[in-house]
Amino acid sequence: MDIVSDNNDKINLENCNNVSVEKQNNESIVSIDIVDNKIVDKNLLNNSNDKLKTEQASDIIKNSSIESSDSRVKNDTLNVDNGDDLSNKIDDKNDNVDSADKLSKRQLRKIRKREKWLATKTDKRLKERAKTKEKRAFKRANNIDLGPSRKALKKCTMADSDCKVTVTIDMTFDDLMISKDVAKLIKQILRCYTLNRRALAPLQFSLTGFTGKSKQEMEKHNGYQHWDVKFFPESYIKTYEGKKIVYLTSESENVIDTLDQDSVYVIGGLVDHNYHKGICYKLAKEAGVEHARLPLDKFLRMKARKVLTIDHVFEIMLRRTEGKTWQESFLQVLPMRKNAEPVESSESDEADDDDEDDEDDKINENKTDTIEKNLKLVEEQNKSLNVDDSKSKISTNDKQD
Repeated sequence: MDIVSDNNDKINLENCNNVSVEKQNNESIVSIDIVDNKIVDKNLLNNSNDKLKTEQASDIIKNSSIESSDSRVKNDTLNVDNGDDLSNKIDDKNDNVDSADKLSKRQLRKIRKREKWLATKTDKRLKERAKTKEKRAFKRANNIDLGPSRKALKKCTMADSDCKVTVTIDMTFDDLMISKDVAKLIKQILRCYTLNRRALAPLQFSLTGFTGKSKQEMEKHNGYQHWDVKFFPESYIKTYEGKKIVYLTSESENVIDTLDQDSVYVIGGLVDHNYHKGICYKLAKEAGVEHARLPLDKFLRMKARKVLTIDHVFEIMLRRTEGKTWQESFLQVLPMRKNAEPVESSESDEADDDDEDDEDDKINENKTDTIEKNLKLVEEQNKSLNVDDSKSKISTNDKQD
């Protein structure tokens, strides 16, 4: 914008801020606000022929144009930066929109559920802590045993434990489980850890083949690396090479009577609702390791399946190392839905006697079979001898004739 004075002097107001032109009594009055808060007098430019005033105004306008141009450069650079940020945000939004379009409804539902869980995680933890405090206060008021204190538990570590029975969970079944079953597996492992952590003489607990989905699921629990558990990415065969390994499986014909301090007992880390039946037994035979099962038949009558969860097997072995009998351990650990009834001592003795009698019967049967075979062989030999004698007699008679 140019203002022309009476002397035809042009004044450039293009770079000025807040320029206003007013007419009062046919005279143009220019008001200019400069960036550094300096105000030019409104009556600086009148319809007069005073060159000094116009020169002063032009100088002020030039200075203001320089300052305003600098400010415009700054604003332009800021706008460019903001434009880059906006373009990046727009690109991110577009990427999110594209990825959201590619995701299915179930995946989007899982993402929303995960976000909701993260948002309510701290509140839930606070509520859980408050509940545990209430329970402990109730137990103290009613003189209920609270178990070992935290100070005592800090001393009860695997390194200081008198129990040297090693129990490891084989974590190489990630490909046979869906994500929901992997989460259930990790929950059972957490249960095993809490049981072992609260024991006065904990087992030597470890996870082998700890990679893949199970490790990703475990990473949701912050600080698991500092637990009193040994994590090995290698398989149990490489980790415990040179030691006696016993794979626990319900399909095995071998029965465990006692827990050996020098042995490594392997529990299959598989939650499949019995879909892959007998896979642990098959893998143990292929690997050439020993296999065995817990003596459930000897001490319990069960109408339900004899396949137990990982945490149940672990707790049964833990209670057995604490000095309880197999029957006491089973009855304490197994849930009511198993409908487990104890076998009386006389019945178990009878069962043992029956087993012994069966073995004796088998031995006797084998003996009788061998005797009968020997008798048959003797009879056949006698028959062959008789035939030979008869032939020789006939030959002698023919000669005499």
